[in-house]
Amino acid sequence: MSLLTESTHKYRPYNYRNQVRRRILAFFLVIIFLFFAYIIVDHFLISSFAVKNEGMEPYLSIDDRVLATPLLYGPKIPFANNRIRGFSSPRRGDIVIAEAGYADRPPVIYRILDTFIGFFTFQKVQILENRSFSTPDPLVIKRILGLPGDTIRMDEYVMYIKPEGNKYFFHESELITGPFDILTEPLPEGWDDSFILSDHFDEVTLGSDEYFLIGDNRSASLDSRHWGPVPGDHLLKRVVLKYWPFKEFNAP
Repeated sequence: MSLLTESTHKYRPYNYRNQVRRRILAFFLVIIFLFFAYIIVDHFLISSFAVKNEGMEPYLSIDDRVLATPLLYGPKIPFANNRIRGFSSPRRGDIVIAEAGYADRPPVIYRILDTFIGFFTFQKVQILENRSFSTPDPLVIKRILGLPGDTIRMDEYVMYIKPEGNKYFFHESELITGPFDILTEPLPEGWDDSFILSDHFDEVTLGSDEYFLIGDNRSASLDSRHWGPVPGDHLLKRVVLKYWPFKEFNAP
């Protein structure tokens, strides 16, 4: 009697093991479905980003959260450089998620792995941050100041823009729609214009597919003043909403 009982507990019916396999398979199919749903939403619809530095103060501070969409400029096909036509062109004053001028694009296999690992670790682990072909922060949040064909310069942290075909420079506030504030701090005595984060930038004319990005915190932002203009395909997403802190909930 004891042997029969032991045998009954030791061996499971075939149908039971088959059910376990189906449940495991169903679990992995759900995970795969969620992963591809995440890719579709992230690449084609909307993404959430956390601000990591003070370069866009006073509007965006460290740990603020924003939503950005690729739909306006045209989403890129995942893990490729081809772009689908968007609804609008980049505008002066837009706050964007962009690839910085110093960023190197890693091979496709690393981008796939990074997306996969980031999805399952809730973005806590990103393998690209530790690769030699990538910088710690390849994506930046900046404001578009210069459009293709513009001639721009900066004096005392204020940008002056001469749009293509115009004879005169305009103060940046005359060309950017919507309110925005710039943040500056006095430079130390004897600070040379050639030093980084200087309040002066020599005149430069942008090419046919070049955009000049800059932070609102002019004395603490590393931007196109330092790593140069970026091509249009580096403009990935436009920020459409600041949702955290909730008391500062607004659209830029």
